[in-house]
Amino acid sequence: MEVYGLYRAAALHADNVSCFAAKTVVDLANEDKGDDLHHSGAVFSARFVAKAIPRILRG
Repeated sequence: MEVYGLYRAAALHADNVSCFAAKTVVDLANEDKGDDLHHSGAVFSARFVAKAIPRILRG
């Protein structure tokens, strides 16, 4: 949902703003949800973004 909000705000912006988001899913969306993998998911996303941004900017 947060990523949708980011993309929607960029789409509605008058200056045609570009945006990029990455999110890692760390559960099966069932009753066994927990916080055990949230830190690992955040690290994975951050590493992906750190490698992706230079490639995106190079075009």
